[in-house]
Amino acid sequence: MKHTDEITIQVVFSSATDKILLVTMVKGQFLKKKTFTRKEKLVMIKGSAKVTLDSQQHNLILGNTLSIAPDSQYNIQSITTCQILISQ
Repeated sequence: MKHTDEITIQVVFSSATDKILLVTMVKGQFLKKKTFTRKEKLVMIKGSAKVTLDSQQHNLILGNTLSIAPDSQYNIQSITTCQILISQ
């Protein structure tokens, strides 16, 4: 996959009830706050990132997961080039 200046978001799985996204970010990129009405789970599959979840910071590295409660706000800033799976 070729990296650009833009954050890449791919749908890797979709059904009537679930969706899994693959988010690819290069070092220093910032994904603005998101709020969803469903529970989400982030899985770091490459690199590292800082996630701010309801004003608390979490540093994620390869293999880390983070569960996000419904109606929570979060944003992601890449520390290194990274890939994150987000289940919705």
